[in-house]
Amino acid sequence: MRAFESELLALFSQGKLNGTTHTCIGQEAVAVTVMAALDRSRDCVFSNHRGHGHFLCYGGPMDGLLSEIMGKEGAVCAGLGGSQHLHYRNYYSNGIQGGIAPVTAGIAFAEKIKGTGAIVCCFLGDGTLGEGAVYETLNIASLWDLPVLIVVEHNHWAQSTPTDTTTAGTIEGRARAFGIEVSTIKIRDIGEAVAHLRGVVADIRRSNHPYVQVFDTFRLAAHSKGDDDRPPDELARKRLEDPYELLRRELGPEAESFEARARDEILRLVDAVGSRPDLAPCDEVVAGCAALVPAAEARESVLAKPEQSGRHQVAELNAGLHDLMAEDERIYLIGEDVIDPYGGAFKVSKGLSTRFPGRVRSTPISEALLAGMGIGMAMRGLRPVVEIMFGDFLGLCYDQILNNASKFPYMFGDGVEVPLCLRTPMGGRRGYGPTHSQALEKLFLGIPGVSVVCLSVRHDPRALLRRAILGDPRPTLLIETKVDYGRKLGRPLPPGYRIEEVDPGSLYPSIRIIPRDGRADLTLVTYGGMLPEVEEALTRLQLVHELQAELLVVTDISSPPWAMIEESVGQTGLLLTAEEGTGSAGFGSMVCGQVAEDLDGARVRCRRLAAPDRPIPASKQLERAHLPVAEDVERSALQLCIGGL
Repeated sequence: MRAFESELLALFSQGKLNGTTHTCIGQEAVAVTVMAALDRSRDCVFSNHRGHGHFLCYGGPMDGLLSEIMGKEGAVCAGLGGSQHLHYRNYYSNGIQGGIAPVTAGIAFAEKIKGTGAIVCCFLGDGTLGEGAVYETLNIASLWDLPVLIVVEHNHWAQSTPTDTTTAGTIEGRARAFGIEVSTIKIRDIGEAVAHLRGVVADIRRSNHPYVQVFDTFRLAAHSKGDDDRPPDELARKRLEDPYELLRRELGPEAESFEARARDEILRLVDAVGSRPDLAPCDEVVAGCAALVPAAEARESVLAKPEQSGRHQVAELNAGLHDLMAEDERIYLIGEDVIDPYGGAFKVSKGLSTRFPGRVRSTPISEALLAGMGIGMAMRGLRPVVEIMFGDFLGLCYDQILNNASKFPYMFGDGVEVPLCLRTPMGGRRGYGPTHSQALEKLFLGIPGVSVVCLSVRHDPRALLRRAILGDPRPTLLIETKVDYGRKLGRPLPPGYRIEEVDPGSLYPSIRIIPRDGRADLTLVTYGGMLPEVEEALTRLQLVHELQAELLVVTDISSPPWAMIEESVGQTGLLLTAEEGTGSAGFGSMVCGQVAEDLDGARVRCRRLAAPDRPIPASKQLERAHLPVAEDVERSALQLCIGGL
């Protein structure tokens, strides 16, 4: 490890490497100790940005690691992960501080359920103890008796900041506050350290209770490859305590021979890897990403069925979850207040915990934990359904979705999937005010690898649940609308209109509501909870103004049916989008921009209808004036068609 990482720093100084790297020089004994104590055939390891030593001691190929860092053929993650984002067998690393902790809890939960006897090791630096997700993880690991070993590498510096200025109290006190046993050791004798940690691992495996192991260590090299501003006298003093130097002194003259052989081996490896072709964009990488998108196949229609007419949407969602959990034991549901007798804030989860004890779990108020646990559960073969009580709380989940769920399948490769279904209610019209009424789904558009699926009153809730939970290998946000929960399915269509699926072979077909006579004056695109307002406007446009529209109700707003939208706009020349959320950088912006780009040269007029760019008021009257309603849709359509009011 020392020779490998020293050569990395030399290669950077010679301009032969780009990007960044974070060495563990001075901390190698921690990696040796931990990996010697684990059962690497079944235990799972989650590391961080400073993970080369962890990777190599786990058994990861040095050749593949160097190829990854140098961007050469043979790279362990095809050059997609680089130094900080590595995967090999049951080893994973990610550079977002603290973000990996909730994922390890989900993996540990899955391994405990399956009875594998595996434990999960999570490496954290002492600087990471400022991240709230760490404490959400410690809390649930203790409450649910999860087999997690938290390894804190206490090197006393968080990049350039001494951690005694950022850490109140003690690290040990923080673990004990959650009822978790903790110990601190400073490695002088690796054999003694390994013996101690093997005992710890055996206790975790026997009790399924977490443990925090703090290693008092020191990083001798710079945080990254740049300058080191720490006090020179501190560095000099710590070099005398370096376990590597202690071993050199113990070995005596043999040490120089070992070091020479190690340097020669590393130099030969550098020459061999350096002579390989550079990685280039290739069909294999593209194909690997495309493979995550399910192929077209015959599936049950997503349109609401005649037998569902008159049933409330919330009842169909609840029935769908009951059916799926009875069918597939891999499905687990976690969320806040989801167990009976409460059954969730909107009763979508009603009765599930009674019928499926142990597979429905209420959690603390910890949205980042919920999302991260779902990711970990999904990675280990479960089909988790995570209920976020209000869509407004997704901001607390954002890092997990953006930097973990969406990235893991791409940067890790090797068949890693995250089939997570994250359900949440969005939208206003119930007077809940600025922080419980927002339509925030637009914030997740443009995150590659995440499906954003929106339920409407024209959809079959059971069919969409089945596709999102069992049919999609990607993380999926299933957006439900609060006011739609109480609406009945099977409502009459606007007079003179018919309904059909768009691209029924796709995973998430959209819906088209079109005039029976085939004549359309404009194209209208919407989704989710805006649909009832748009349908009411269609009726008024038809009866009062003798105007008809082709209405496209998009199901997966992260991947709209562009061909169908553009075919319709190509015929009508007019495009109106309608959404409940704020207009800036929203769904309508995306649709109008894409259509204008693809139909370049065609005469097309576009208009976007959305809420104004300000918070939603709580007052019923003010909220109604704020959110777009049928009259606004009608007015916008007239402005497009005939320059009306």
